[in-house]
Amino acid sequence: FSLPGSAHKIVNFIETFSVDVGKGTGHVLGYSLFDFARFGDAKYGAPQNGPKDVQLDQGKLEKSFLSFKQNHATWEPDAMGKRIIKTLNRFRSEALGVTPEEETDSSSA
Repeated sequence: FSLPGSAHKIVNFIETFSVDVGKGTGHVLGYSLFDFARFGDAKYGAPQNGPKDVQLDQGKLEKSFLSFKQNHATWEPDAMGKRIIKTLNRFRSEALGVTPEEETDSSSA
């Protein structure tokens, strides 16, 4: 890996995936917005697939989303993020062989 040799690719990546969110924040990489419509991978719980060439390997976007939500419990995701959480909760309940209500009841005991 040579930085001078890779500079064009790095600049191209930043230009391609930067989003101006305004509000005093400016430009951020689109991945940091948890834009599952653009970057999602349904194999890892996203409600829909983004194009394969922009998906992150091994569901890293979805895993990052869950980690962020776990570490910022009061943060409210958008509708697509809430769908991911609901889908994963349903999958977890099915894997445990309980309904979501039973799981909630047993965890509060």
